[in-house]
Amino acid sequence: MEKYKKENAAPVKADIKKIEEAGIKVIADNVISAQDHVRHNSEMIAKKITDLILELKYQI
Repeated sequence: MEKYKKENAAPVKADIKKIEEAGIKVIADNVISAQDHVRHNSEMIAKKITDLILELKYQI
């Protein structure tokens, strides 16, 4: 994160209340991978999506 501070950059902060008011379910989780750069961890995101699909499948 120090590199981003030097570039005057910061993560985007979601307005969760506003998103939920729009009828969207917010699923907040730590899916960040920090090495040289801060990136989304695609494996963690894929697992989260798979879990959600299975959860929805068994609700029907």
